[in-house]
Amino acid sequence: MYKTLFEIKLMHEYFLTKEDGSNLFSEPDPQKRLDLLDQLFAIDRPGMDSDIGFDFPEELKSQTRNYGLKGVPSYGGCKVVIRVNKIVQPDQSVVFEPFYPIPDPAEMVILFIKKNNFPDIYSNERIARSIPALYLFSNENIPDARLLP
Repeated sequence: MYKTLFEIKLMHEYFLTKEDGSNLFSEPDPQKRLDLLDQLFAIDRPGMDSDIGFDFPEELKSQTRNYGLKGVPSYGGCKVVIRVNKIVQPDQSVVFEPFYPIPDPAEMVILFIKKNNFPDIYSNERIARSIPALYLFSNENIPDARLLP
């Protein structure tokens, strides 16, 4: 049995702008934003996942397998699911625990891999950079200046 550990949604205005010019980013209500994503998915509108793939780095694939983790494509991104055991508590409530132990803290690295050159077109990637650059996305709260390792 697998449960979703987290989901990554890579969203771009190019895919999320409606014919009337409104888009997901102008909607302040989180539930309405999710509803809009559901509508776009239901009409089979392309998302970033059509041009960007998501995967664990080759060097970490054995480690992620040992933790019972899998990457699963989703609309506009991916989900990371984890193998779990179902445990029924004495009060009949159900909880899930990881099938394999995961160290605390655990770091997860997921690569965003271009499937084609379309992101260069709608994101102006083709504009020359003044310095070589890499992108790092993190949910870690770092109060100091962020420096590339």
